[in-house]
Amino acid sequence: MTQYYQNLPSVAPGLAGAMDFVDIRTSYRQQWVGFEGAPKTLMVSVNGVKKFRNNEYKYNSSRVSNLSPYEGNGVKLGLGGYVIKDELGAFTQNLIMCNTAVHVPIKRKTYLSLGLSYGVNQTQIDFERVSVIDPGDPLYNAYLKDAPESTYLRINGGLALYSPTYYLSYSILNAGDVVLSGFETGEDLFAKFSHSLLGGYRFSLRQDLELISSAIVRYSKRNPTSFDLGVKLRFNQLLDAGMAYRNDQTLIGSLGLIINDTFRFGYSYEYKFLDVRDFKPGSHEVALGLQLFNKRGYVPIW
Repeated sequence: MTQYYQNLPSVAPGLAGAMDFVDIRTSYRQQWVGFEGAPKTLMVSVNGVKKFRNNEYKYNSSRVSNLSPYEGNGVKLGLGGYVIKDELGAFTQNLIMCNTAVHVPIKRKTYLSLGLSYGVNQTQIDFERVSVIDPGDPLYNAYLKDAPESTYLRINGGLALYSPTYYLSYSILNAGDVVLSGFETGEDLFAKFSHSLLGGYRFSLRQDLELISSAIVRYSKRNPTSFDLGVKLRFNQLLDAGMAYRNDQTLIGSLGLIINDTFRFGYSYEYKFLDVRDFKPGSHEVALGLQLFNKRGYVPIW
């Protein structure tokens, strides 16, 4: 997803529940518009937070010189989940995940968090839409025989450090991609791992204008390393516009809107600088959000 920051727990489990409200998001992505069998992705997520009061026994424990990490801050528990439906030609993937994260204050308004996502990933192949160069290929015949449908147990984990000004996260995705039923590729488990490193920083230019930077790096043995670098301007914590670049020759433009600290809208368009038989691949992505119980009008930095 280009707007990965619209659903950070899917790439950074440690940030599940980092926002102080119930956050409901839905995103739809259409890649390579006009190309038959192009990827389509639908995502729906819900994440919330449970706050615990400060430790009432803190003054009975050993004295420390600085109590500020405990003043106004308490341990938080993030809970939620997300569903992703991916379509790519004859292939369909359905992912259902739960999120859990523990957030511990280390300074005033600064948290260190550890998160875990767990669930199932189901893949399906419609062989009526598949044509192969070599019908005798062993891998193709193994799929025909054993795996028009496969189900995997998936586990993601990650650490995050964040405050109202910045965030930084490292995650291991597919850390437990174990076959429950269907086709087993025989691939080493560690080869399935994906690593995600992301972060962002908010600069206050004036009272009603912010510059927000963001970056994400994705690494796995299966795919080339990719990264996105982006900046956006947010006016009056209401309207934002930004640009980003991905290292596969993709330029991205985005717009965002927040209404009454409750409703969120995001749109992005990708243009890839490639000509394939006069086809210029462009991708659209739309995100809608609902922020419930946001009594303090909290606006996240991502």
